[in-house]
Amino acid sequence: MSNRLSITPGRMIVTKEGYDAADLSVADQNKVFDSNWGFTGLIIARGQITDPAPANGSGSEAYFTTTSTPLTITFPTVGYVPAAYVLNDYTPNANSFQSQGGVGMMCTEPVGNKFASTPPTIADGSITIPRRNHNNGNYERFTGVIRYIVFAISQ
Repeated sequence: MSNRLSITPGRMIVTKEGYDAADLSVADQNKVFDSNWGFTGLIIARGQITDPAPANGSGSEAYFTTTSTPLTITFPTVGYVPAAYVLNDYTPNANSFQSQGGVGMMCTEPVGNKFASTPPTIADGSITIPRRNHNNGNYERFTGVIRYIVFAISQ
């Protein structure tokens, strides 16, 4: 059995199953994380989607829908709950996964007060973004393009 974690002064390495992290000659493609990288790690999935929920009206009402089902982004399963970065270009009435003007953030749990009230749930294979209920049968509809990156690092 290989040791998948190596922590030495100034460096940490996490390898894929079957590779020994203490072996400094392990190729980058067999690592999940190396603190010497200028980048955070391998990307499992990335992409962009638009909210398929039909708008309940037009103009300012286009930000609402009668659909209460959360928006779900799927990606290949990896056997653990990964970290993800989600960015919504612009949704004026959204409170879920954006931070003032659509700035994205790393979505790891627990998220504390980084989200107003409805944080996304990240699971092995999916990111689920709840819709806030605006009462009178209207729910949050995400406008603009939703971009996501899922990293091969466990929460």
